[in-house]
Amino acid sequence: MGAASILFVLLATSFNFSNYCVEGQPENGLIYLNSENKHVHEHEYFTELGPKSHPDLICDTYPTLHAHKNERPNLLKDYLTMSNHRYTEYHEVSAPGTLRTENMFTKSFLNAEYIYWGFGATVITQSLSGYPAIETGIETDAEREREVLQYVHTSYRSNRYKWNFVDPQDLNDQVIKLTTVLNDPDVEEYIVYAGNSVGLYQHFLMDHIGYIAYFRKTMGPKTKLIIPDAASQVSSQILKSLDPKFVQDKMVFLQCFSFHNCNHRLIVEHPTATLKVVTPQSTARHSELLQMARDWVREVRPPNPNSPKKIIYYTRNSLKDGMITSLNKHTRAMDINQELVIVRTIRRKIMRYHRSEELVIFDGSMSFDEQVELFQSASIVIGAHGGGLANLIFSSLDAKSCADRTKVLEFKTNYLCPDLQFGRSSTTFYFLFTKASWTEFHHIHYIPPSDGKTTYIDTDELNSALNSLMSERTETNALRAVRDDIH
Repeated sequence: MGAASILFVLLATSFNFSNYCVEGQPENGLIYLNSENKHVHEHEYFTELGPKSHPDLICDTYPTLHAHKNERPNLLKDYLTMSNHRYTEYHEVSAPGTLRTENMFTKSFLNAEYIYWGFGATVITQSLSGYPAIETGIETDAEREREVLQYVHTSYRSNRYKWNFVDPQDLNDQVIKLTTVLNDPDVEEYIVYAGNSVGLYQHFLMDHIGYIAYFRKTMGPKTKLIIPDAASQVSSQILKSLDPKFVQDKMVFLQCFSFHNCNHRLIVEHPTATLKVVTPQSTARHSELLQMARDWVREVRPPNPNSPKKIIYYTRNSLKDGMITSLNKHTRAMDINQELVIVRTIRRKIMRYHRSEELVIFDGSMSFDEQVELFQSASIVIGAHGGGLANLIFSSLDAKSCADRTKVLEFKTNYLCPDLQFGRSSTTFYFLFTKASWTEFHHIHYIPPSDGKTTYIDTDELNSALNSLMSERTETNALRAVRDDIH
């Protein structure tokens, strides 16, 4: 974006582009599109961010699309619809101040028996039974009838995932693979949180860490949190690395050898300890929960102020001796010849704009600690939509203003590439991280013949986006641009 950009309205006869604006004098006839619904002024780009301030309340958090002016015009319509309708509706129930905590749990049970059967599609299947604990005290009358929960909990605020409570007798064809007895005399309450896609790194950062951060902040001194842990032990390894004391003092891991068919039973033997299960009313990707997770990371793993800033390129191909090879281990890998051009282009832009950062090619193979440290140091992140970008949650932890936020350029799919993640326009971490408001988000589209195996982008659009991301803005120039626009 030019420092002294003049804003023009982009007009279209067949569709309303009034929320888009053309900025400056783009190269190669390209335009920058930004759904600037909040009308955040340029000088607010330098608004100070404090530890208690949420960037979504201060900064411009709408994504910017870098696209040809005349090619693939229907993609512009699709992007506008995405930004103004689908994203807006979802973000309204995930914005700061909207976290719902009422009716967040099942009833509490004494002598509880809990079974985590597993996760499939969008359904978490489990069983819970025991003697209900009355609100005025602990009821231990053994003559009461034992209760078994049988219902399905769902909430449109929770990405429409379902928590299905079933009678174990209805699954008599299933075999219990492991039983754990809980009898710690110092624990008065156990809380079970079972999210979706247990065992996948990116889903732990999207769908688990937010609620775990919330419970870490709100749990009583004699409460422990139970979460499933898949055979990969992603959950336990991340948490033990992040906050070993919290894990030791407050957590129980429910081991699964398959997250689709876990079949792990918990029995609470301590006579006065209760167990209840989380039935979320808000998505784990709620902006407040993500903020709590980031606050947690900032507390226990603060960024090193002396760590040099990095520009990260995320590849879904393989790295060998620091070089990208075509022996890719992922789907949706970039065409190797184009990816080598992309990396050379990034290096040229770094030199052109006299950037001091080191370029790091990242393929997701680092340890958790290394990934945290790398993304904490990121000034710019570029690359394909994929699990490695879940590490964006660790970026911008030391940002002092909106301008300091990590800039992200994500390659995203669209309806022109139906074999690439079903062509869903919502397949972006801007959506998955509920605006990722701690970043400044940019997009370019994949183009045909991208499919589920190999992907392509428009290199002219890449050039445009890199010019925007790497050119520096100063507060003086930004304020001058605002005055020019007013007068």
